[in-house]
Amino acid sequence: MISVRERGTSCPAAKICFLWLALCGFHAASAAPSIRAAIAFVPAPADRINSKAIKEVCEGLPAAPCNPGTTRAWVGRGASIQDPIYLVDDSGPRLIALDTADPLDPTKSRSWDFSSYEHSISANEQENPRRLSIYPALYPVGTREYAVAIIRHFSEMYSGGGATFEIADFVALNSTGEGSMIYGSVPFSCNKMIRSCFAEKDYKDKLGNCHDTYTGSLRVNISSLPTLDPSWRFNWIQDGQATPFSVPYTQSLTSEWPVSFCEGGPVN
Repeated sequence: MISVRERGTSCPAAKICFLWLALCGFHAASAAPSIRAAIAFVPAPADRINSKAIKEVCEGLPAAPCNPGTTRAWVGRGASIQDPIYLVDDSGPRLIALDTADPLDPTKSRSWDFSSYEHSISANEQENPRRLSIYPALYPVGTREYAVAIIRHFSEMYSGGGATFEIADFVALNSTGEGSMIYGSVPFSCNKMIRSCFAEKDYKDKLGNCHDTYTGSLRVNISSLPTLDPSWRFNWIQDGQATPFSVPYTQSLTSEWPVSFCEGGPVN
């Protein structure tokens, strides 16, 4: 299994920050079978691209500039010098794949801008409707394409506690700089703490352990098959228990959450 949820400072410590990706198959072909693995991002080394170079690339992008202050450079875990550098601009959000041979020439880059993306889950009245992010990983679709997870973030405050929730649309990247949703409204991660002591007896009985806590995260099993259907299988891991669930291909979960999602998910 490959952990792709080892993120930098963009993921608050209070949040559950683990997404596991298991590759459980291969596609049949006349040549030897091959498995397309997920690409887990790690910060790009400074000897490949630094903050000055990021600023120059952002300013020179042909379509629209990215914001150097909110743009981070990534590479695939275990990448070599021949593998591409990816920029993720959190203010968009936006993904930029730099040219492998000439990464500092922005005119040769490919870009996917999600600043106008309509997430399958609408923001509630208390949330910033533009609060979306791209999770730093690529997920294989079919034999050649990749998808990204577009995350909507929710937070809630309670008396003596609070919760954070992340919900993903998995969006396939196409050659025109656009994307098409393949799975929507997928529970991605959660962390919840609720006060459980209200009287002196509660404090005595619980020996001061006066909060109930819940954490959950997504596991995706991907079979690399020669088809447009990405053949993904979902498992929700919460407090050590795994719950398999399904999401209709190219559709969204539209009714009740199929898993506990930290005891109910965000309140709309």
